[in-house]
Amino acid sequence: METVLIYSNRKSDARVWNISTPEKRKKAFLSLFTLLEDEWDAYSDFELFRDDQSTEQLNLYDLARLGDAEAAEKLLTIRRDRDYEYEYWSISKVR
Repeated sequence: METVLIYSNRKSDARVWNISTPEKRKKAFLSLFTLLEDEWDAYSDFELFRDDQSTEQLNLYDLARLGDAEAAEKLLTIRRDRDYEYEYWSISKVR
């Protein structure tokens, strides 16, 4: 059985990453972070309005941009749990 990270929204097809190993998990969360940053501009406020952002999220964003997978996963989790538009993702087990 494998574990996968699934991302989709109402405007795009689902994207699925295998996260069955720690290395794959790191790559997957950095890939999702990059997708949200580059294709959906999910973090534009971190660049445009830095002073208005949560210090915790801003620090995680800066670290994720530098390639810190743990920071990317933490930021993605915070934002998913707070229902930011286009930032919902899930983890599932598959055979």
